[in-house]
Amino acid sequence: MITNTKACNLFPLFIGLLLSLFFIPVSLSAQQLNNRFKLIGTIEGMDSGKIFFGYFDNNSDKVVNDSSSVLKGKFNFEGSLTDPMVSFIKLYRGGTLGPNSTEFFLEPSRMVITLKLNDFKNSSAIGSLTEIDFENLRNTGNKIIERYKTTLDEFAGENFKGNKDSLNNLLMPLRDSLKQLDYAFFLQHPTSIVTAYLLQRNIRNLSIDSLAFYYSRLGYKLQQNIIGKRIFEIISQQKIGSTGSLAKLFFAKDVNGNPLMSRLFKGRYVLLDFWASWCVPCRNNNPHLISIYNKYKEKGLAIIGVADNDSDTMAWKKAIEKDGIGIWSHVLRGLNKEAKLKGERNDRDISEKFGVSEIPTMILIDKNGMIIGKYKGTEDNLVLDKKLSEIFD
Repeated sequence: MITNTKACNLFPLFIGLLLSLFFIPVSLSAQQLNNRFKLIGTIEGMDSGKIFFGYFDNNSDKVVNDSSSVLKGKFNFEGSLTDPMVSFIKLYRGGTLGPNSTEFFLEPSRMVITLKLNDFKNSSAIGSLTEIDFENLRNTGNKIIERYKTTLDEFAGENFKGNKDSLNNLLMPLRDSLKQLDYAFFLQHPTSIVTAYLLQRNIRNLSIDSLAFYYSRLGYKLQQNIIGKRIFEIISQQKIGSTGSLAKLFFAKDVNGNPLMSRLFKGRYVLLDFWASWCVPCRNNNPHLISIYNKYKEKGLAIIGVADNDSDTMAWKKAIEKDGIGIWSHVLRGLNKEAKLKGERNDRDISEKFGVSEIPTMILIDKNGMIIGKYKGTEDNLVLDKKLSEIFD
């Protein structure tokens, strides 16, 4: 239930079903359906067209995509499913969640869902006990989200004479409340697929130790689930570049085509800035990095920008020039998309070497090549500033 401008958010769902349209026997079970599900739905405000449906298949470790024609506002889907799993329903293929898309927990049973055109978020599914837990959590979080939106509206209105700092002071407790809501759910429902799913949404807010703790409580079955496997991969990846570990050496050509070898920076403090030209939070953080560099460069601080721009080097170079950050070294990440899709190892990928799965991320390395800090962009700037002050001031 985290609201974060840097990542896709969960969209709240509300109860809006017409129980009189369908009857679902209480005795119906997954075993009776032989691990199959049947989803029956209606869309208010849409008589005909097409609707798209997708869910994670734990057996094949992939997403199953399907579509159905909408006839007189009705549609249905059928398929195989061994365990409860998150699913997505949309009026379009691909893309992020929007007004005509939503997510819910599917189970191997007979389920009913009622949707409203341009308002899929205010829907709910009947026939899934897991979805009940998910919906209760959403509904509680929605109250906090509404207060968050109201605060933003008041700040933008003429009657609120504040500034960005005062706005942040008002919003921070609400953000924390949303986080704590999820964390409380994790503790109360340690072996729920909802916990596994939401852990992914909270990865940016959790330390490696906390993430590993919640993962350990999922139980063997969920740990072998497609989502559980992904969480394990993230934990393993983050440990590579965690504080206290030895920084991996790397070689790359810089933005000017000259060779850059990280081992030559030994004896200096190095801040690795993982960013991209298309990453708005990364670009917004550049003025702060410039101030840091100007303050400490003569005292032994070096910055190396590692850009996720292997597929668009022109945009990379333009961003460096426009933001005025050519004052420090810049290299490309070294991403090989084909190798990544095949799960093959790429020793040239600097992001993989340091366990960086999202940007902006900054990693601070000491004179001896040890990682002494990992920071998540603008939200950790105060922590980074304090660390640099301890070192240089």
